[in-house]
Amino acid sequence: MLLNTNAVLPLLRGFIKEDLGAGDLTASLLAGRTCTGHYTLKTAGIVAGQQLPSLIYQLLGNDATYAPAVQDGETVAAGTSSVPLRATWPPFWQPNA
Repeated sequence: MLLNTNAVLPLLRGFIKEDLGAGDLTASLLAGRTCTGHYTLKTAGIVAGQQLPSLIYQLLGNDATYAPAVQDGETVAAGTSSVPLRATWPPFWQPNA
């Protein structure tokens, strides 16, 4: 099933604004820095929702990337790790698109 981005994007913008808003300590420490990370699944299961991280990273900035190691519908074992994520944190976050 495809995600209705017209319905989801306003919600994601609101979530990011709430998390980062004025005075977020982590956001201020990361401003202008390139950050990397990955997701590690704690339990076995079926992957779903891979479109959401891509949309979130689009809102954070054009250089943010997300390339999942597994696709929606795949069964994964506990401990499976995603492809690394990479982004330069914007100095002053403004929601894109």
